[in-house]
Amino acid sequence: MMKNNYDYVEFTYTDKVSFESFRKLFTNMQEYKNLSANEAKNYEDVDWEQFLTEKAKECFSHAFDFRSEEGRIYQKLWELTTPEIRTRSLKLIPPGPWEFESVITAIFNCDYYLVELEDKGEGNAILYLDFWAFPFGGMDSMWQLLQAYGFEINYDSYFEGKPPFEISQWDYALAKELVNQKKGLKD
Repeated sequence: MMKNNYDYVEFTYTDKVSFESFRKLFTNMQEYKNLSANEAKNYEDVDWEQFLTEKAKECFSHAFDFRSEEGRIYQKLWELTTPEIRTRSLKLIPPGPWEFESVITAIFNCDYYLVELEDKGEGNAILYLDFWAFPFGGMDSMWQLLQAYGFEINYDSYFEGKPPFEISQWDYALAKELVNQKKGLKD
């Protein structure tokens, strides 16, 4: 049984067309990601957006814009905040989804193979992964991708339950105030 041999994420979907679109994306990512170093292809040469549904495109269109004034304030606050605080503060989690390019880059740089995507029927599916090492780079990018397609993540075997989604507590007004005072976040 695959659940005994691999880590996995169980999710539900309500739209079969979205699931099949995700399957095409997964299959193509699998082809590029699972190659040995000698066979490697450059994943950056692929137009990954061609596999997105309109719903996923809409989701990613709301990614936090780091090039905006708010994005520049975010970066300045990040720099003013000590590493001990910036790595754990929910106030420094940007609001909204990741940028699509960041999701793809993170997936290709995480230390796991994409093993299989299994449709269990009745709107249930399982994505199997094989981690190479620990720490493996995290699953946040894959969760972002699944959620962009409108899928509900019900179980992650690594966490033995629902994944611990971190909710942004970003406060633009507070960030501007602190940056103007040349102060970072405090505990």
